[in-house]
Amino acid sequence: MTNIQLSGVSREVEPGLKNLLEYYSFPGVPEEEKISIAVERLGEDAPVSLRVGTKNGLHIAYRETAAFFRALSILLQHRTQRDFQKQETARFEGCSTMFDLSRNAVCTVDELKRLLCFMALAGHNRCYLYMEDTYELPGYPYFGYLRGRYSLNELREIDGFAHSLGIEAVPWIQTLAHLKNALQWGYAASMRDTDDILFVGEEETYRLIEAMIATMDRTFRTKKINIGMDEAMALGTGAYLRKHGFENQFQLMLRHLNRVNGIVRKYGMSPIMCDDMFYRTHDANHEYYNTDIRLSREDLARVPENMSLVFWDYYHDREKEYDELLALRDGFPNRIIFAGGVWRWMGFVPGYSKTFVSSNAALAACERHRVSEIMATAWADDGAETPVETILPGIILFGERCFGEPSDKAAVSRRCEFLTGLSLGDFCEIEQLDILPGCENPNLKTRNPSKQILYQDLLLGALDRYFDKPEIASHYTACEKRLLEIAGRAGRYSRLFRMYASLARVLAQKAALGSEIRSAYRGRDDEKLREIVQTTLPRLKEDVLTFKKQFARVWFYENKGQGFEIMDIRLGGLAGRIDTATARLADYLGHRISAVEELEEDPLPFTEGDFSDEVYVCCNSYRKIVSQNTLAHL
Repeated sequence: MTNIQLSGVSREVEPGLKNLLEYYSFPGVPEEEKISIAVERLGEDAPVSLRVGTKNGLHIAYRETAAFFRALSILLQHRTQRDFQKQETARFEGCSTMFDLSRNAVCTVDELKRLLCFMALAGHNRCYLYMEDTYELPGYPYFGYLRGRYSLNELREIDGFAHSLGIEAVPWIQTLAHLKNALQWGYAASMRDTDDILFVGEEETYRLIEAMIATMDRTFRTKKINIGMDEAMALGTGAYLRKHGFENQFQLMLRHLNRVNGIVRKYGMSPIMCDDMFYRTHDANHEYYNTDIRLSREDLARVPENMSLVFWDYYHDREKEYDELLALRDGFPNRIIFAGGVWRWMGFVPGYSKTFVSSNAALAACERHRVSEIMATAWADDGAETPVETILPGIILFGERCFGEPSDKAAVSRRCEFLTGLSLGDFCEIEQLDILPGCENPNLKTRNPSKQILYQDLLLGALDRYFDKPEIASHYTACEKRLLEIAGRAGRYSRLFRMYASLARVLAQKAALGSEIRSAYRGRDDEKLREIVQTTLPRLKEDVLTFKKQFARVWFYENKGQGFEIMDIRLGGLAGRIDTATARLADYLGHRISAVEELEEDPLPFTEGDFSDEVYVCCNSYRKIVSQNTLAHL
């Protein structure tokens, strides 16, 4: 544990420092080094957020508790420099990270504590816990049932830990859409419009919502609450339509919003919501980023003024695009929050290219508009396959932008090296698993071939046409070597890099294997097929199971156990399909069957992704990748 002694006005930060040193160690600070720091608390009207220096001893002056911890990290990073001085002023009132705790992976309390420590050192002062149904809701035992939901005591523990670091923990719940898991049970029948949208106007719906809000109010210190309400494009099209007939979605949305806002006001809370449905309901195709949409003065006035609005955009790459979209919000009197993305939702591999390009463009534009807070979202779509600790460079980026510091890769890398012991380049080696020969670099189209190669079927081969290239195997073999080298010096992140090295090994073997099997089968090359059956497939299965073990090590370090059953099914199913492919080819070679029907069909271009071209596909749906048959009737 790092030995840090504070003197001066330090009482309010000492509990947080104790928590920090229990859950985090500074890679570049020897444990035996004794560090004494003089601390000064600045007034609330001070023109700077923090000031640090090394002249005549180490010293920190800070305005808010959160600023102290950023100041601490900066001071320790430069502690050996003579006469080092630095002061910073936050450009935004809030800098936050949102953790997606609803896509099967529910972080353990200890993992959230580790992440909160990192956030504090990076300069964040707010944390959003995105929980669709992963929290205990008294009176609703099936809400979050078997999903790893947090108990209220766990949430209070997280809240208290965050508070000690100067971070405001804010619950982000859903009060309209994204409730498919919560609404699947019988108790919800009367409050279900569609499979994931609440039935607007039904009293049972508002009893549920009041239970949610009351629970958050008595669990968290903050009076802030994010009530969600995003992506409710099917609002009013299910049970509501059958009972009441068609109603304009904008009117329906506002009626529901005002009812929910009344509940929020009852508990004295300050609501936050996503703003996309105000725009989608004015577009024939429910588009969010249509710059031709202009809300009328009357429409703007109907949005409750106490509501903070989240404009979320992880997709655009140019400042001009963000300027145009932010300008559309100038008519709102409401507080505006910008939510960007730390891309960890396209499979197993983080999208650092997209994160840095889109975030830098967006955050530069935010400084020119009426944005109060910048938020780094860490969504985990389709099963949370990307470990949450891959987002650390993104947390650093948002912290640097908040305090007006350089955010080029070299500057972020220097902070990354101090806070993690690894350079930004080391982390970006992971992304090379998705940047194959012929792919754009940077990968701004977020192509995700690693997920497709891993899951696509060896015999059916719906994506074989894209990966029948010998250079792909060479690329992945080189990735494995580099990732293993990094793992050897990665300290606490060693398990993460070993997992990715193991994945690279599997991908190198599997990328072109489906095409090789089909080619040997159609060319009647029994010798090649025999080699595949006797050597290639057994080795691949062994390496798949090794990767599964490595992935499990990372998962259970970060997350609760619930949800991993899906990864057991996915990766165990992959091993099972290798067994089946082996058996089918062996039966063919042994003349027990005359044909392998799965290999008789020619693969067509894959058109079920977000986009397709002749290079690589972008598709993050396990269901679409793994089979073209019915996975489940949902």
